[in-house]
Amino acid sequence: MPVLVIYHPECDQNFRSDYHSAFQQWINNNPVHTNQNIRFDQALVLNGLHPTSSFYDPNPDPHVTVQLSTPALRAQRQWYVLHWRPDGGSVVLRRPDSEEANEKRKTRRKGKKQRRRQRDKDAKDSRGGRGGGSGASTTMGALQLPFSVSEDEELLKEDRDFIMRMMKLDPRDRPTAKDLLQDGWFKS
Repeated sequence: MPVLVIYHPECDQNFRSDYHSAFQQWINNNPVHTNQNIRFDQALVLNGLHPTSSFYDPNPDPHVTVQLSTPALRAQRQWYVLHWRPDGGSVVLRRPDSEEANEKRKTRRKGKKQRRRQRDKDAKDSRGGRGGGSGASTTMGALQLPFSVSEDEELLKEDRDFIMRMMKLDPRDRPTAKDLLQDGWFKS
């Protein structure tokens, strides 16, 4: 029985005209795509060729995202994701997906993005001159910078300065290991 190919309304029209027959032939010649030997009967093509990669599909070559399903998966509102590449290297991601899982991922990504923006803003503020000196007693929001609770007697100024050079928030501001090994701190 052939796999029914459905195109999402947002699917790229160029993909439909350029790759429809190649995809139709590929999906019907390869109906079993998972290690669980699931025989899919429906393929929903979501978009056109686009380059992305993920943990489960590190190949950065452009692919089309396709939802593969069976009656049992559709009853559970689940599907498998296929990254189809016209030139080969297609892969079915190893776990079924669902709207609920997608929402959780979106929420996690949004939280990560917000935390990254806050860290970047805090780092920019700390480089803007607030705190003075080595920044050893500066606090940024809930993030405490190194040595903010240490006493001056516990750490020599030279030691503190050397360590602070290695702990710059922006990696581009950090010296290389070679530069650090040539520092006067090692000679004292």
